[in-house]
Amino acid sequence: MPNAITAYTPQLWSRKSVALLREKIVMPQNVRMDFSTDLAQAGDTVNTRKKANLVSNVVSTSTGVTVQDVSSTNIQVTLNQHKDSTFRISDREAGRSFTNLVDEFLDPAMLALANDVDTALLSLYTDLTVNAVIGGANLDAAADWRNAPNTARTRLNAAKAPVTGRCMILSDDDEGLLGNLDLLTRVNESGSTEALRNGIVGRYKGFDVYRASNIITTGSPAVRHNLAFHKDCFAMVMRPMATATGMSPGAVQTNATDPDAGLSVRITMSYNPTLLSTQVTLDILYGVKTLDANLGVALNSTAA
Repeated sequence: MPNAITAYTPQLWSRKSVALLREKIVMPQNVRMDFSTDLAQAGDTVNTRKKANLVSNVVSTSTGVTVQDVSSTNIQVTLNQHKDSTFRISDREAGRSFTNLVDEFLDPAMLALANDVDTALLSLYTDLTVNAVIGGANLDAAADWRNAPNTARTRLNAAKAPVTGRCMILSDDDEGLLGNLDLLTRVNESGSTEALRNGIVGRYKGFDVYRASNIITTGSPAVRHNLAFHKDCFAMVMRPMATATGMSPGAVQTNATDPDAGLSVRITMSYNPTLLSTQVTLDILYGVKTLDANLGVALNSTAA
C-alpha cells in the first residue's frame, strides 16, 4: 500500500513549505512586498505603486493650508518568474516520519526556491547605474569597507531615504571582511533575539547587515555586486496560483499562503504506479521590479 503514513497530506506539506520559504529567504523581507490572495497565472501584470512625495507648507493666516495633489506613480510588474522544485519519494522512503521527509526532501526543495527568489531580486543591481561604489581588491587592507558604507549612507541621505528600513546585503566574503574589521555591531551581543531570527548579522552606519550567498558576481576579475538600499528601492510581487478544479486522477493540489510575509507556495502530489513513488512539485509565481533606483547603492567589490 503506497505512502501509508498519516502525515503525508498536501495541506500539511504546503503549510510547512511556506514556513520554510519564509525562514530561508533574505531579500523579500527587505523590499516592498505586494501580495494579495487574488489568484494569478504566469504572464499576468500587476499594478503596484511607488510612494508619493509630499512637502510641508507654511499655514497662511489668510488662506489656511495648501492642498497637495497626491499622485502615486503606477509601476507595472509582470509575474514572469514561475519556478518549481520537484522530487520523488519512493514507497520505501515514504515510510519514514514526516520530520525525516521534510529534512531530506522538502527543506532542500524550499532552499532552492528561496535561492531563486533572492537571486532575482539581487540581479536588480543593474538598475543602480548612478549609485555605484567601487571597492578595492583588498578591502580590509585598503579600508574600503570603512569608506564605502559611508558613501552609501550619504547618497541615501541625499535621496531623502527614510532612516528606518535601510539594509546592506553582502556576499559571504565581504560580510566576513567587514566583520574582521570589528565594525559591525553584532546582533548576538545586542541582547535581542529578534534580529537573530530575522537573519541580521549586524548593524553598521544605520544599515541592517545581512549575509547572502547569492550575491551576483560578474566579469574577470570577478566583481561582487553587494547592495545597500532602502526598502522602497525594490519591489517583489507574489500571487497564489489556482489549483486544479475537480478531482484529477492520481493527483491533488493545494496552496499555502503567508500574507504577513507575502509568500505563497502551491504543492502538487501525484502517484506514479510505474516507479512506485509519489512525485511532489512545489511551485511559486512572482515578479520583481526596481521602484526607485535613487534609493539603492551597488557596493562593488573585487573578488580576491
